[in-house]
Order: sequence, then structure tokens, then C-alpha cells
Amino acid sequence: MEFTTVMQIIDATLYFLIYGGSCFIILAILLDIQTAWINHTSDNINVTETSKIQEIASTHKIEIEASQVEVEIAPIVEDVEIVAPIRKVAAPTPTQLLVAKDSFAISKSSKSASKVRIEDLRQRCENSQIQWRYARINPATNRKRHLTEDEMVAELGI
Repeated sequence: MEFTTVMQIIDATLYFLIYGGSCFIILAILLDIQTAWINHTSDNINVTETSKIQEIASTHKIEIEASQVEVEIAPIVEDVEIVAPIRKVAAPTPTQLLVAKDSFAISKSSKSASKVRIEDLRQRCENSQIQWRYARINPATNRKRHLTEDEMVAELGI
């Protein structure tokens, strides 16, 4: 027998064992689920077991005779007095502000201040007819770029 036919036989055997075994396990699980479902939904309950259960329940009942039980009924109270009168509590007054709302300026972040400065420098460059858009070439990417803040200050001579 050649090596390839032996390998084909081994492959076929492993295929049968692996996939056949997994199909068998899945089939067994489905049969268990089906059996559980049938037992859950069927109306055929063993009559002898239910009669035993009813017999046990009936023997454990306790019978109470009427003469052994004494019941006292409390009288109905119609007049109820309030022991402590209800006091009215004044609503809390709102506290006064120590500082007026508009007395101090809200600080801006340095990033927004830098943006304002760059916009101002760009406006000055346009007024002086200095080109700030795409004025330099970035050597790393070989693309044009805008002037930086320092470059605009140097161009304007500020």
C-alpha cells in the first residue's frame, strides 16, 4: 500500500470519528431536550403518585374546635387627640452672594489666546502685503505650509 492511500484512510477515519462523534453528541443533547420538553408539557401525570400526595396532605390537617378558641375584639376608637401640635417651619432664606457675578473676568486658555495672537499677526501680514499662506516648504514632506508665529513676527519686524 502506498503512503498516500494510507494517509487517505487515516484522514477518512479521523473525519468519521471527529464529525460523527460530534454529531452523535449533538443528537444526544437534542433527545434529552425533547424528553424534558415532553415531560414538562404532558398532561399524563402518574395518578397513583398524586393520590398519595393528596392523602398525605389530608392527614396533616389540623382541626380546631370552636370551643377552644377565644377571640377578643378591641373597641373602635372614634375620638383621636393630637398629642403635639404641628409647628410651621419658616422656609430657608437664600444666601447672599459675596461677589457679584460680573466683577471678575473669566480667564481664557493659552491656546485660545495664541489663536487670537496668530489671527492678529495674519491680519497685520495681509495689511503689510506679506504672504503668510503657503509661504514656506516643509523639507520633510515637500509640501507648502503657512508661516509660524515666530516667522510672522520676524517678517513684520516686531
